[in-house]
Amino acid sequence: MINARIKKLEIDLENLNPKLAEFNKVVESEQLKLSEAMNNRNLVKNQVDALNEEIMFWKTVQEKVSKLGIQLMTVDVDTDIEE
Repeated sequence: MINARIKKLEIDLENLNPKLAEFNKVVESEQLKLSEAMNNRNLVKNQVDALNEEIMFWKTVQEKVSKLGIQLMTVDVDTDIEE
């Protein structure tokens, strides 16, 4: 009786091994996708952080210029190049 049970468990284990290998492939694939998504998220976050720093820099410049009472002029680059 015990030997029959052991034999059944061995057969069940043999049947599970291919399925486990397939599941492992799926898990590895999903982990790779997750890793790529996290890398993309980090790249976007770094770009957003850099843009925020630049925005803060120009806000600071604008505030300092305003305090000095200097009016900023917009220049039409295309017109200047043609002249």
